[in-house]
Amino acid sequence: MYNYKFDIEKSKDNYNILKIYKNDKSIYMGSKYNMKNKIIDFINQFKECDDKSIFLIFGFGSGECIFELSQKFKNNKILIFEPNYNLIKYVQENISEFEFFNSSNNIELKYYNSSALEELKKSISVFDITKIKYGFLCNYEKVYMDRFTEFNNDVKNFLSDTVLYRNTSIVFARRWFDTLMGNLPEILTSSPIDILKGKYKDIPAVIVSAGPSLEKNIHELKNINDKMLVLSGGRTLKPLKDIDVSPDLLGIVDPGEIAYELVKEYIHSEESTLLFYEGTNEKVTKDYIGNKYIFTQSNFIREIFQMNISDMNLGGSVAHTLTGTAVLLGCNPIVFIGQDLAYLKEKRYGDIALTKFDKEKEITLGLVGGKALKVEGVNGELLDTNEELFNFKRGLENIIKNNSDVTFINATEGGALIKGTINMSLKEVISKYSLKDKGNYIKENNHSVDVNHMIDNTVVSLKNIIKSNKNIIAKSKEALKYIELIKSELRVYGKVKNNYYLNKMDEIDEDIKKSYKDLEVLSSLIYPVVYTILTGKKLSEYKDIIEKNEFLYKSVLAVSEYAMKKLECALEQINNMER
Repeated sequence: MYNYKFDIEKSKDNYNILKIYKNDKSIYMGSKYNMKNKIIDFINQFKECDDKSIFLIFGFGSGECIFELSQKFKNNKILIFEPNYNLIKYVQENISEFEFFNSSNNIELKYYNSSALEELKKSISVFDITKIKYGFLCNYEKVYMDRFTEFNNDVKNFLSDTVLYRNTSIVFARRWFDTLMGNLPEILTSSPIDILKGKYKDIPAVIVSAGPSLEKNIHELKNINDKMLVLSGGRTLKPLKDIDVSPDLLGIVDPGEIAYELVKEYIHSEESTLLFYEGTNEKVTKDYIGNKYIFTQSNFIREIFQMNISDMNLGGSVAHTLTGTAVLLGCNPIVFIGQDLAYLKEKRYGDIALTKFDKEKEITLGLVGGKALKVEGVNGELLDTNEELFNFKRGLENIIKNNSDVTFINATEGGALIKGTINMSLKEVISKYSLKDKGNYIKENNHSVDVNHMIDNTVVSLKNIIKSNKNIIAKSKEALKYIELIKSELRVYGKVKNNYYLNKMDEIDEDIKKSYKDLEVLSSLIYPVVYTILTGKKLSEYKDIIEKNEFLYKSVLAVSEYAMKKLECALEQINNMER
């Protein structure tokens, strides 16, 4: 915690200026002689901003720069992260001295500490991400060098994660809805992963990933003799089967066709247990003959099961899902192999994890997935990686950080350094931790849920969703009729003469909003439309506003009509399930 003492003095040109005392030295956060120029310099970095911009500022200073910013952008949100707790406390206790801050609901002063990233997530939505403007006050980058670097990394990581979420949500909008509808019959006959919570307390788990080093030590898994759990994704299933090892849990989370191609040769006779969720490729779940466990991101699914099923999508890859699952099961230690998170001779995957499908499609497996980066290796060297793999690394490190009572071991032969792990060879791990039989709880699959009752719940839910969706379709068509009448008035009179149409459209808006509030299953489908509307430019011309509304209702109508076919098909499938 930074608790530097300080004074607030007057500069030679009569502005308040903050003076910090650090290491027996005093440092002005600005200019003692010409503070006005420092304020101007601070404001000038925001020349390209508009009334939608959201300001993210490192440092409060004396408040003078923030005051000028708030005067120039009176209605904009300003988020200030101040690293000096003493200054935060002073502002709170002397709020009358900062009238601009006290009188505005748009300015937030937050203490910068380890939870700052969470504060950012609460304050800024995905729809605001393109509006963020970042700045820092004079000399803060020098006095609080470590904190300043951390803050920059926090902001970068927040932006990266949010943009990834946005892009993924837009790209997979329709696909996720399709997989949810297609997976419903399999979900109803599967067990929630939570029924295994703590069943494998202190049993070691090995998370098998497909990095280029995997071929160096995968053979060691033949020596675990039922003393450890083996958790695998789809890409590493074949390499494991090639050495006669069947994973205890096979995690599949990808909605794409490649998820099926990676495992299709094995799932008709596979003895392993499948872990999936509503976004998993539905061909995998339909053809998989082994036991199945689910996790979920959907409240719709939780309501069907009438229990709080965990979400194991913890960082973007199946390795994060499997790691989170191992924690839930109570496993300790948790061991990583093939988790390179970097490239070996421009290879992202090991040769043993490449498939015929990869080669036929001529997929480039070199340095793809965002801009090239360098990352520290386990042996201290610098390795090639990219943004995607670097984000995967951060995700794993967050899981490790949040589970300090679990020992995490990186038994990958090389690759990137994973903070919070112990580096050890797989052979050493097996020798040290293969102590007791792991048990067979996963395959016992004690399904504690009444399937017939869940089928009934699903039928009732789907009927209600279909009813609400029919209302949205009808109201969207009604709104489009009013828009045509308004456009006709604009063409003839140059203005809208009849407020009746506008009032009716307001009523329709409220009706549709109310219907969507209860339709969580359509959230992925409608996301691209909502994002386009909420991030668009502010419109002032009547013609532009009408065109935007026309786009909205046409888009909502198209989404709802597409969804209707899938919903009715899913309802028919559920009604025809064996009871």
